[in-house]
Amino acid sequence: MSGASARAAEVVAAHHEPLRRWLPEVEAGLVAAGARREVLSQWRRLAGVLEHHLMKEEVVVFPSLGLLERGLEPSHPGLERLMAELDREHRDIDRLDATLRPMLAELGEAGQSAVGVLDDLRVHAAIEEAEIFPVVVRLLGG
Repeated sequence: MSGASARAAEVVAAHHEPLRRWLPEVEAGLVAAGARREVLSQWRRLAGVLEHHLMKEEVVVFPSLGLLERGLEPSHPGLERLMAELDREHRDIDRLDATLRPMLAELGEAGQSAVGVLDDLRVHAAIEEAEIFPVVVRLLGG
């Protein structure tokens, strides 16, 4: 594994795997803190988007990247379309982040924990958008 594939593996270990733990933990903290229904609804929406998004990256994009880096055909014929979809999902996540942050301010430590997850998401997305996604698109000939 080299280049962007190695970076993708780092993203999975440093961001995806912890995120899978943090999302339900933070939700439980928000419930315990008495978060309003709207906050919980938006948090659950974010968790749902992320669940599918992470799966697409880990099951399709990152393995396809490894093949492309070795000069092989990607394992998914609709990879170009999927890359555009992932980019749209990043924008959806940005909008959910912007909606949630002000609502979390009133929730003390539970809100701070949620903001910490949102901060990590920003770092995670920035790495993918700068170091991984452009390599996939370039190797696809785009």
